[in-house]
Amino acid sequence: MAYTMNVRVYQRNTSDWYNLIEKAVYSEASWGLAFDEHVLRMTGSGTSGTLRFVNAAGNYFIVALGVHNYKPWLDIAIDLGPTDTCVKTHPEWYTDGTQRAEARWSQWNTVDRKDGKGATLNTYITKEADHQYWVNIVIG
Repeated sequence: MAYTMNVRVYQRNTSDWYNLIEKAVYSEASWGLAFDEHVLRMTGSGTSGTLRFVNAAGNYFIVALGVHNYKPWLDIAIDLGPTDTCVKTHPEWYTDGTQRAEARWSQWNTVDRKDGKGATLNTYITKEADHQYWVNIVIG
């Protein structure tokens, strides 16, 4: 059964802009772009995608989203360094015993984080229908 996540990014503070610099998938998935949405297409449960952001000050974070045991899940990894890429970090959501794996198992559909620099980051599912999910990422 295929799943789709349509992701919109909103930024509240235009003087501290974050750029999307990397996208990755875990297994049997792909990213696309449709209008203002980043579209994650997954062939089935047990896979996910990640989006990596950075601002001019060099503050990095990653949003992970996917489907596990046929339910959606979200997470945000904060206070990352420049070498903490999606490709390096993404497998940690599949390493049992880690906090990131716990997030996947918890199947959170809303996540709020505040990084060490004080930036507020939120991601949440706004709507779901027929194995399709609409997700917002709010920065600031």
